[in-house]
Amino acid sequence: MHAHPLSGRVSSAVAGAGFPRVLFWVGLAVVAGIRVLWFVSYLYVARSRSPFTLLTSDLYQGGDDQRRLTVHQGVAAETNRMADTSLLVGTLALAAWTALFAVAGQAPASHVSPASRTLLLVGAAVLIAVPIFFRIPDRHTTYIGRRSGQYIGFSAVGLAFASIANDLLGGSAGYLIAAVGALALVVRDVLDTLSEIRDERELLKPPDPAPKATAQTLPESG
Repeated sequence: MHAHPLSGRVSSAVAGAGFPRVLFWVGLAVVAGIRVLWFVSYLYVARSRSPFTLLTSDLYQGGDDQRRLTVHQGVAAETNRMADTSLLVGTLALAAWTALFAVAGQAPASHVSPASRTLLLVGAAVLIAVPIFFRIPDRHTTYIGRRSGQYIGFSAVGLAFASIANDLLGGSAGYLIAAVGALALVVRDVLDTLSEIRDERELLKPPDPAPKATAQTLPESG
């Protein structure tokens, strides 16, 4: 008894379906959305402090002028390191995309889906573009922009690798790796961003007003 050819094709398609690729894009949209939420939250909390010109080091002011200068230089150095890291990883991701695109017609690269290559290209583009767009090191919007762009780009690259694993391995193994990798990336970034929003709200919270001195009436001497 021979199996019907149509049922064989259906079984093969189901076995090779793997992790739904649209969920990679949903995950990336969640990462980008929570980072936009951080920026909106910052604009609201810092609305009375000129949020577009506020310096990150201003959030940590305290002590003498030397202390403030040290904080200013440390924040600028950290922001510049984020730019260097983004450019390095973005360049490597762009090189990987170029290699995959060049040999797209040859195995095993021919098994890599266009969606996987597009995710890799999006990650490379974000990582390279963000340091160019956000250029003033100590401005807090630059810090938020560079950090957000770095996480969005890293997430896109990570999701691209999860998608490539799904493409190449297929079946249960590819599905499991893609699902766990995508979920870990998205959940980690959501938790990190919520923590940053909470910490920033504490830093931008106006100081408690000094308690008013209560006048005391001295007893009259007899």
